[in-house]
Amino acid sequence: MYFTGSVANAGMTDATQGGSGSTDIIATEIQSGSGMSTTRITFTLSASAQTGDILVLFVSARNNTGSFTAPAGWTENENVVSTTGSVLESSIFTYTVTGSDTPGTTTYNIDHSQGFVVLLGGLLTIRGLTIGNTNSNFDTTFNTTHGAPGVTTTGANALVLTSYTCVSSGSYTPRTGQTELFDHNLVGVTQGAMSQTFASAGATGNMPSTFSSNNFNTGLTISMET
Repeated sequence: MYFTGSVANAGMTDATQGGSGSTDIIATEIQSGSGMSTTRITFTLSASAQTGDILVLFVSARNNTGSFTAPAGWTENENVVSTTGSVLESSIFTYTVTGSDTPGTTTYNIDHSQGFVVLLGGLLTIRGLTIGNTNSNFDTTFNTTHGAPGVTTTGANALVLTSYTCVSSGSYTPRTGQTELFDHNLVGVTQGAMSQTFASAGATGNMPSTFSSNNFNTGLTISMET
């Protein structure tokens, strides 16, 4: 149902992972890259995607400050930069699949304005939900509890997605109520993502996950509403 483990590059998997008994998360893809000239990672639209599906991308870069650029039609919903320890930048991008996109064929390039970076990204294909509220933070506490900020959901059975990135090789462990979506690392950077369903509308509170060692992290949160 999800990718997990330490990988340099991974392709796509089609998955059924509902927050409220439906097939909300249709597919997951993770990509990463590093090197002197690395400025881009590329994702391919899931073969199972349909017009109207929403793509949610969590992406992080280590080593240089700069900015991410996605193709036309994509929205950068959140961006956070942590300079505690190593420089680490993380963003949420979203996109609604159109009739011009070809499942299994259309590719999306995610670029960073600086070279010599480590890039990690996870792309989720989501059906039957709409984009709710988003939030981001960087955690300056050096410990194994890595936070992602809370959001306020607006309806019942909202699916809240969180992503965590830190400058350390390791793995994330879901807490009670969370489902792991992906977990990968490259050249001393780890990125993980979780989902959790909230039965009632309201504030979720902080959304932590547990990392395998002490470190700082960036956190990203987005709610997907029924």
